[in-house]
Order: sequence, then C-alpha cells, then structure tokens
Amino acid sequence: MSTSHGVFIPLPAELWGEIFTHVDDFELWVVCRQVSSMLRAEAEREFATRRLSDLDLRWESFITAESVGGTTRLIAFVRTSLYRKLKRFSEGNCRVHLDLTIRCWDVDSGKFQGCEPLDNPLVRTKIIDTLRLSSLDRIQSRDYACQTVSLHARTNPIEVPAMEIDLDAKEISFDWKEALNRFFAGGAYVRRMGRKVSHSSASFFTESK
Repeated sequence: MSTSHGVFIPLPAELWGEIFTHVDDFELWVVCRQVSSMLRAEAEREFATRRLSDLDLRWESFITAESVGGTTRLIAFVRTSLYRKLKRFSEGNCRVHLDLTIRCWDVDSGKFQGCEPLDNPLVRTKIIDTLRLSSLDRIQSRDYACQTVSLHARTNPIEVPAMEIDLDAKEISFDWKEALNRFFAGGAYVRRMGRKVSHSSASFFTESK
C-alpha cells in the first residue's frame, strides 16, 4: 500500500493472508509467490491450510496378476479421499500425506470387491507399479492406467513428484510444492505465449500505420 506522497507502507502478513483467501489458485501460486519471500510464505500457508485438502488425484488401472487360483483381472480405482483427506505434513512441510480410497472391480464376476484383492501380494505390487508409471509408460503398459489431478475447476495429468504409496495405511505422499509447480506450469506457459502474441499483434498494427 502507498500513501498520496508515494511512501510504501507494508501490510502485515496476517492481512495478506486474509487477502489471499480471495485470490484465484493460479494467481496465488504463480504470481503472488514471486513478489517477495513474505508473500511466498503467506501464499504457501494459504495453500497448505485451506486448498491442498481439495487436491484430487485419481487413477483407474486395469490389473492382471497370475496367482495360484489362476489369473486375477481387476480394475483398480484409486483416488484421494473425499473426506478427511489431508493427514499430515513431513520433511519440513515439504511432503504432504493424503488419505487414499481404493476399490477393486472384479472383471470376471462383474462385482466390486472392496480392498479384498489387496491381500494378494501380486495385485498390490501391480497397483503400486502402475500408479508410478510415467505418462508414456502408462500409454505403453499392458496394465493400463489413467491418471488425473484436479484442483477446483482445473485438471492436469501431471507426473506426481517424489510419490510414495502405502496401501496398508491407504496413504499417498509427495512433494506438494513441486506438484503445484507442475500443475500450473501449462497455464503459465499459455499466459506467457498469449502476452507474446498480443505484443506482436500490437507491434504489427503500429508499424502498419
């Protein structure tokens, strides 16, 4: 804030925190965090305390696993839980731990089997392996996996950085700051290119006069 004499009067961090509750996700993460270290800290605090709990990660994986009883064919539905999603932070608040909901559809019986197939170690291994596949590997994999990451109105199939999965605890953890950097990277690129196009168009019409 500045006075009529042009003297800058900094706002307290608490007031910035209140202001940031009204700022769009993209603007808050991509723009506001670049202004100063204080605004970066307040923007990250806003995400950590209010917005990360709305981050939705989903996988749908077709799993085939050989077992003593024959071949198990499942579609595993894995996603962050709708309720009580955020469990805790670790590693100096750099890693977030979220609850997972896991359901398995038995292709042969045509019924949901809940988490019962997770008792099969081969199925557990296959699920974890497919969740960790890169985008290209998912396309080429025989155990097909579809992944989406959503935050409010935005969806982006990013690679989740430093991801760890605990099926026993039904928990996923990852580097949430790098995840958000990747999540908003596409929008930031489009915005930069839009500004370049607008500038080039303005220059063209100016020179044409």
